[in-house]
Amino acid sequence: VLAEALAGAIREAGAPLLARTDLFDLFRGAPMAPGQVSMAFALLFQASDRTLTDGEVDAVQAKVVEVLAARFGARLRAG
Repeated sequence: VLAEALAGAIREAGAPLLARTDLFDLFRGAPMAPGQVSMAFALLFQASDRTLTDGEVDAVQAKVVEVLAARFGARLRAG
């Protein structure tokens, strides 16, 4: 899976509250299984008319994770 495909799905799922998506880490190798890659994205949530609540951000983040799991089989890495 290309990082840009993941980033596009993140942007789509996070709209309209997702203002920015940046890939900041790409990892291959042990302890990852052969052929697996770990990608970490920084997400900036923002609304132009108000301060977002924790609940709003949590809901959008959960939607992003759900979309990535459904489309790509992605999962959050433990940490």
